[in-house]
Amino acid sequence: MKETIYTIPINDAFNSDCGCPFCFIQKKLDDEKTDAAVGAAMMEPDHRQGSNEKGFCREHIVKMHQKQKVLPLALVMQSYIDTKNNEIFSLFDKNAEKKGFFSKASAKETAGEIINTLNRQSKSCAICDELNYQLDRYAANTVDMWKSDSEFKSRFAEKSFCTQHLELILSAAVKRLNDKDFDEFFSVIKSASKKRMTELYGDITDFVNSLDYRFSGEL
Repeated sequence: MKETIYTIPINDAFNSDCGCPFCFIQKKLDDEKTDAAVGAAMMEPDHRQGSNEKGFCREHIVKMHQKQKVLPLALVMQSYIDTKNNEIFSLFDKNAEKKGFFSKASAKETAGEIINTLNRQSKSCAICDELNYQLDRYAANTVDMWKSDSEFKSRFAEKSFCTQHLELILSAAVKRLNDKDFDEFFSVIKSASKKRMTELYGDITDFVNSLDYRFSGEL
């Protein structure tokens, strides 16, 4: 099968030594998007609007900080915090506004709106959203490659997936394969997953036993 711009990263992942091909893809995407967040993209209006609206999770703030691009990160956070301050301040001030002719919004009503807003913000991240969108696309493309490329199908059978990405690839396959093709796909996934999980359990058990005096000399 001729490689295209979307098959090259998938082939690279399945040719790598990484235990889970999608962990390989996710790390590469994550690095690219974190770099972009404190790089040239930060000056683009669409990107800045998205980061102001969604913000960043704690994990990605730490990763951006580790890039040591102090001024770009400060500018991104300044813009985000200004946007969120305006949003939260406006909610605080609702408590002083007239709710009707004779009443104001109660402090508890205002607090409820603030709680909902903060809860939504805490679960939002511009980088995570982009990352998840692209991982879904890669999972769909992987299933399509499995169906149409016999060489890739053979390599696919030699790989297993972590539990997070096992869910991702199975979800894509359920949506994109007919019952007959999915039965074959599921059989391959099941065989590879059970083999890898059994090996992993065995390796950990051997390590635990190696530190147990009761098994001294047996391993």
